[in-house]
Amino acid sequence: MRIDRLLSITILMLNRDRVTAKELSEKFEVSVRTIYRDLDALLLAGIPVMSYQGNEGGYGLVENYKINKQLLSLNEMLSILSSLQSINISLEDEQYDSAMEKIKSLVPGDKKEEISRQMEQIIIDFIPWDGNLRQKDNLSLVHKSIVASKIIEFTYTNNKGIKKRRKVEPMTLFFRGYGWYLFAYCLLRNDYRIFRLARIRNISTLSSLYTRRNRSYKDFSSPEFDKGEKIELVIKFSKEIQPWVEDAFDDSDIKDTSETHFIVTTEINEDNWIYPWILSYGEHAEILKPKSVRDKIKEISKKIHTKYQT
Repeated sequence: MRIDRLLSITILMLNRDRVTAKELSEKFEVSVRTIYRDLDALLLAGIPVMSYQGNEGGYGLVENYKINKQLLSLNEMLSILSSLQSINISLEDEQYDSAMEKIKSLVPGDKKEEISRQMEQIIIDFIPWDGNLRQKDNLSLVHKSIVASKIIEFTYTNNKGIKKRRKVEPMTLFFRGYGWYLFAYCLLRNDYRIFRLARIRNISTLSSLYTRRNRSYKDFSSPEFDKGEKIELVIKFSKEIQPWVEDAFDDSDIKDTSETHFIVTTEINEDNWIYPWILSYGEHAEILKPKSVRDKIKEISKKIHTKYQT
């Protein structure tokens, strides 16, 4: 909408000394001619836009032009900016960029450097270390589909390795533990489901619109792979990997038993996902209980050993 673009242009000029018509046209994806008309409209509305000539020329607002900046305290602005910055690292959404620009325009000139410095103190980056571009692209696409209330379709691999094509009404993206999840209404199951974003492939947005249903992801306490029966798991770990084990378990689950080993006792959902997880600790982990899990790990280990004999 033009009014949103006019406001955004004003905010940009409040935050910057100069901005060129070409920069504005590229940012808002309109022609330079349209930007000129927008600048004329701002002048007619009483916004003091100035034109600067030369190599460092462009457009800006007269020095000392301000808007009311008493709406939020400095700490409130910092909290909002930090939150928007963390979200936008994952989504790279123009709406969040625009919102950040608007909030920054409220920061007094003598506090801008302080705010920039403090924004570097706490940053929440949800993107994996391996820079998984597919997951980042999926995150952005799903978010846009939620905003537009559009149905999406994708191939999903469940915790048992079964792949199915799903068509869902996306409702909420949330980050829990070590990954992103999508809460949605599944049109295949005719029920609410939680999908792990890393298991989604071949996603596409359909033209079909939906009306958001009156349920929250909070009504569903755990994701799809946490629906198995709970068992008591007792694992003996080597002391040399204790820092990594402490990342995964509560202190109350860990008991020191010797100088070389310690025991972890915890309740966990029994499902196929626990075996590769246990094996990821290699020779540093030994299942003591239950016998069924110990036997399964032994069986898998023998198959791995046989494979490497050739």
